[in-house]
Amino acid sequence: MIDKDIINVISAIIIPLLVAIISSPIISNFFARKSKIQIKDVDVMSKYASKDFREKIIAQIAEESTFEHLTGISTNQQSISSYYELKNKLGNNFTWKQIKNAKPYLRFDNDNNIFVNLPKALILLKNISLGIAFIILFASIIMLLYVSNLEIKLSDKLIISFIVYYIYFMLCIYFILHSLVPVIDAHMIKKRMNNLDK
Repeated sequence: MIDKDIINVISAIIIPLLVAIISSPIISNFFARKSKIQIKDVDVMSKYASKDFREKIIAQIAEESTFEHLTGISTNQQSISSYYELKNKLGNNFTWKQIKNAKPYLRFDNDNNIFVNLPKALILLKNISLGIAFIILFASIIMLLYVSNLEIKLSDKLIISFIVYYIYFMLCIYFILHSLVPVIDAHMIKKRMNNLDK
């Protein structure tokens, strides 16, 4: 039989471990290295290419690759200035990371200015999803406190089931919140732009 102290120890180990695994920088480092390799390739090509090719193609690729490396945003040369204008317009500590996250909801008008296309239904869905995530989190904490305060001995099978469900709930919360990051950032950008346009 496993007592409640073991539940507390296992929970204290598993939760930070899950957070560490999920937020590991391995994936982001992979893409950063890939971007650096592309920039080096452009440097090598520019030494051996014709002047016309350097001016038309390599300069464009170099600008796009450098912009992507610095901001994380993959775009074409014509749109780069629009992203700079957006960031300067937003001010208020808005970062490239927030703009990158919001990119699925950013659109260009006829003058190549960026605006946020975020339907009201999506904002409502975001609020509902946040509510569900917090309900799951609250229920998980209550369940953890309840089981850890039980005076009776629990069977190994019941404890393992509890741990599995707890991990499942934490992963659900993480994936709900992670999937909402682009919507949350786009909504913040939209609100800021609306305030500036008043």
